[in-house]
Amino acid sequence: MVGDNNKYPLTDNSLWILLNDRDNIQEVVKYIKRKRPDLFLDSNDLIEYASSLLERGYDKVQILNGLADDDIASIIKLEEHIQRSVRRNDEAEKYVPLRPRKEKNLPVFFKKLILTGLACATIVTSFASIHKKMIRDDIDYKTSIYIGMLASELGSEDYEHKRNLVSQNTYNIDNTVSYNTANIAKDIMSVCENDDSLFDLCLFDVYFNLNYDRLANMDGIFYGLKVEMKSLDENNPLHTKLNDYKSFLEYAFNTAVSNGYLEVGSKDYKEILNAVNNYHQYHFNELSDSDQKAIRELLDHIKEIKTNMGNTKLDELSKLVTDREINSKKGEGRGA
Repeated sequence: MVGDNNKYPLTDNSLWILLNDRDNIQEVVKYIKRKRPDLFLDSNDLIEYASSLLERGYDKVQILNGLADDDIASIIKLEEHIQRSVRRNDEAEKYVPLRPRKEKNLPVFFKKLILTGLACATIVTSFASIHKKMIRDDIDYKTSIYIGMLASELGSEDYEHKRNLVSQNTYNIDNTVSYNTANIAKDIMSVCENDDSLFDLCLFDVYFNLNYDRLANMDGIFYGLKVEMKSLDENNPLHTKLNDYKSFLEYAFNTAVSNGYLEVGSKDYKEILNAVNNYHQYHFNELSDSDQKAIRELLDHIKEIKTNMGNTKLDELSKLVTDREINSKKGEGRGA
């Protein structure tokens, strides 16, 4: 089943997926192929890549809903580079008559050497980029499931299926997806009420797991968090954490500044601040193209900040999940 060029080598785990999850893989293969039917001519390559996506934590629904599209786009670029390189190497050499006088032209051999070197460098760079993204995606995925497990009841379906906070509070009524924003706010508080250092990670993790109307839904969650915080003890660091902010975007902007992603007074700082202020008066879709672009730039910064936070907190989150399970078993032992 492995393709000749072995671009996406199957691991033992992905081989297990391939043997036991054929229907899902077939649908994922079709989804990827529809994006560039002219490019993916070798079905073996597609099968390997589809199984690797499933192995890394994506499920079929997420992939078909576009959550892996950035990852797939990277592979498409890599395939394009590889096929251009193959076509270039297969092209027949053309006879060029000698010129009567010397010109500063590189010999064909050196031209080929340079082109081949550039192609190889591009491929290596593409692989490095994909590898980095796989690492980031793995961190984001594990962060999401640990936070979801901490927010759900031990033994519940949400816990056993390792659903993230958003999945636990998503409803499909008459083919319309809706989120219980008030309950998401409560779940965030339940995870970080005793550890305020997890708050930003939980908040940003929720944003990037929303699939529809993210900013509007985040404003609902933001309001719910403010309500929840009012009931906290005054000495709790979270008690007044959101008091000075009108919206999730404004809070995100302040986070980007405090983490050094935006320099106060810089051009980007002013443009994004202006866009955030305009957002307080208009819906995102009503903003100018420049304001929308500025807000997307801000959210790109937040995504990187979230991944860095997740990487820092991953061991802590894992330990919290493990300790919770251990304490639960101890409690069961005493009860017996």
